[in-house]
Amino acid sequence: MKIKLIIPPTVCGIAAFKLPYGAAVLAAHLRKGGHIVDFVDLSVFNNGLSDRMYAKKKGFVDIGALKNNSQIEYCLNIKKKGGYLYHAFKKWVLRQEWSGYDLVGFSIQSYSSFLFASLMSRIIKESTSVPIIMGGPYLILFGDIFFKQSIACDYMLIADALTPIDGLLESMQGRRSIESVPNLMYRKNGRVFSNTRKRYPIDRIPNADYSGLDPGIYNAPRHPSIGPHFGFRIPYETSRGCAFNCSFCGFCKNHPLEIKSIVKVVDDIKLLTETYGSRWINFVNSEINISNDYMHDLCDAIIGSKIDINWHSYATPYRLDRDLIDKMKESGCHSLYFGAETASNKLLRNMNKPFLAEEMESVIRWTHNAGIETRLFFIAGYPHESENDIKATLEFIKRNKFYITSYEIAHFRVEYGTDIFLNPAKYGIRILRPNFMNPVKWCYEFDEINGLKWKDKVKEIDRSYRRLSQVLEPKSRISLLVDGLKSKISSLCLNR
Repeated sequence: MKIKLIIPPTVCGIAAFKLPYGAAVLAAHLRKGGHIVDFVDLSVFNNGLSDRMYAKKKGFVDIGALKNNSQIEYCLNIKKKGGYLYHAFKKWVLRQEWSGYDLVGFSIQSYSSFLFASLMSRIIKESTSVPIIMGGPYLILFGDIFFKQSIACDYMLIADALTPIDGLLESMQGRRSIESVPNLMYRKNGRVFSNTRKRYPIDRIPNADYSGLDPGIYNAPRHPSIGPHFGFRIPYETSRGCAFNCSFCGFCKNHPLEIKSIVKVVDDIKLLTETYGSRWINFVNSEINISNDYMHDLCDAIIGSKIDINWHSYATPYRLDRDLIDKMKESGCHSLYFGAETASNKLLRNMNKPFLAEEMESVIRWTHNAGIETRLFFIAGYPHESENDIKATLEFIKRNKFYITSYEIAHFRVEYGTDIFLNPAKYGIRILRPNFMNPVKWCYEFDEINGLKWKDKVKEIDRSYRRLSQVLEPKSRISLLVDGLKSKISSLCLNR
């Protein structure tokens, strides 16, 4: 069968430099089964550099005109099919080749990419009857909500794609009942059905196949220490799922922890670097150091195999010691991303983090001293965050600013499916209503039990964000005014 896989862009000005790992693994599986797979990665259109490259190579169409979720929602909700954006986008979609395909699939990474895929699917269905399927990590979390909204989507994958895809294709050929295909949502006689979930053995997952994509488009700006010979980032996962249960993250709920064998990891990395000519590996795990024993063995295997790579990954400071950090550096580690969130031990415990601030502080210093860059993630405005909690984080940042290479701050939000959403009383909050103005849909407004009401809490989240920003990166008065305006806009979104 002939299948077209589409990676929709993430709008709102977020540049994309990432090769589509999940879709490329699915493509490898399908090609191994004798199917024809064509790639269309639209995410590169929202990258200024790639826009220019595509303009020269293929004739650029300004998909980036749809710059935010609201514009796409307007096109989706429009009743008279009017408006410049809708007609311009429809014209572009209909110029693409759809005839001859047995299935069109979309890999969904975010709410905005879901909106984009939904709009594109609706237009495709106006001119062809080709079945449409959506999958990807975002739909594993929210697929049970979004399938009902995307009326042009025939099937939706609610867990990993390798388990159901062969069964779905057999069902489309009349050789298998749709009810027996796991990890699948579908419509039948006007009703929505959701089949049981089943995991695909992790050591049988094929290596990603990026045939049909131009790797040069994914060249990201590189740090001088990496050197030009390392090339673009090749994503790879050594494990699926998460070993922890952070209150604000829904990732662990639908991703039981599974770990690939060391032999498979090393063999896969060798093949990827040889095939695509880049030695920059981006481990896309929730954390690379699931256990110290596994991490020691992995580093030993990389060093022993003499693979000349630079790699980076998310990591946890939990039980990460100096000897292991040094070995990670020797194996090619360039940077580690830590979910610090806060330096308040009270809040860390409430978040179900397995470490305390003192352990985190030691780890980021050891990491920096080993020559590994550190990127820290912080959360502003966690429920019942007190002045003492904020001060603890501010003092932590001041003490360790020299050791923090880069950072990211997020406004706290309650997301659908997370532990804090499912058990709000456990965390001292009361869920109110969906916050439809948030750029990431299916977040919820909340009151703190015996604390701040939402209208005051959203202001406190904003204040906490600005205080963290000012300590992490002191700026001129004009820059602070600009940041304050951006923060105010975000606050208004949170506050509907």
